Amino acid sequence: MFHNINTITLGGLYPIGQDSKGLKWLMDDVHKVVINNIKQNLFFKGRVKTMSKDIQEASDLIGEFTQMLDSSLQKMQKTEQNIAEQSKKVSGSVRKSAHDLMTGMASIEKMANFDKLERYVILLERTASAMSVLSDLEKAGKLEKLMSVMKA
Repeated sequence: MFHNINTITLGGLYPIGQDSKGLKWLMDDVHKVVINNIKQNLFFKGRVKTMSKDIQEASDLIGEFTQMLDSSLQKMQKTEQNIAEQSKKVSGSVRKSAHDLMTGMASIEKMANFDKLERYVILLERTASAMSVLSDLEKAGKLEKLMSVMKA
């Protein structure tokens, strides 16, 4: 499998042999290399290099989602502002209409003078009743006799 075992190194270590599963290493030497790599941050730096691509992709996705969320939020805020403006207009229109109605009613009340109007209605009812009685008297032929008695 390997041409020369002495040319393969692991951080300055040389394999001590090879079997069907792969190379053999001394555990104490491997522990020293691993501890030395951790102390020098070589292990973590290597992991960071391999993870940096994934981190960058995740950051890009988060940026895209943030922009989409921001765009949606701005649309919702704009819609809320439009609804608030429309409701203010409608509310103002209702208040103006109510004020105009009250003003119109007050104007009609001043012009009509409901106290006098009630008296006029009573007088008109009495006049209509009297006219009805006079009509009945005329039909009966008694109106002329009554008029002659009133003139005398």
